Amino acid sequence: MTEYNPWSDARNRHDIIVGVTPLIDEQGWWLPADRVILISELQPAGVVRSAALAHQLAHVDLEGSFVVESAREGVANPSDIEAAARRLTSRRFLSLADIYDGIADTATLDGHELAAHLGVTPVVLADRIRYADDDEGAAIADVARLVEWTDTVVERWACGQHLRPLSDPHVKARSMLMVA
Repeated sequence: MTEYNPWSDARNRHDIIVGVTPLIDEQGWWLPADRVILISELQPAGVVRSAALAHQLAHVDLEGSFVVESAREGVANPSDIEAAARRLTSRRFLSLADIYDGIADTATLDGHELAAHLGVTPVVLADRIRYADDDEGAAIADVARLVEWTDTVVERWACGQHLRPLSDPHVKARSMLMVA
């Protein structure tokens, strides 16, 4: 399994300061002018805070990239930066093989249980599926057909170019990801 540790990553970046503070409505902030990452203490410790830090480190790594510069110049949509950060974050935590191994190891198709087994948040797992490369197309379609979600994570995070939610009217609050 991919062994990315955002806390070690941050510790090795001597020009970055990481702090924990009570942020309202945000999991974290990257303040590029100050080279500071703030993580919300209102988020549960552990996997959620690790994902928030990894996401902010992705923003650090995207500084100076075409997508960031284009958004700052008003040419690109700022949401493109978020999509790039989420894509990078999910790839650091999970390979496609990790997801397949997790399904085999746990014999679960529940997205939340699978994410817990893989040591990531459901959002990171959903993002890894959503932001698959084109060359992963067939394999990711197989994963998308398997993983089930029991809440609105699908609608908020996994509904992208590869996936669409399908609701079963007989099973309340249950969706299955399928290839669009």
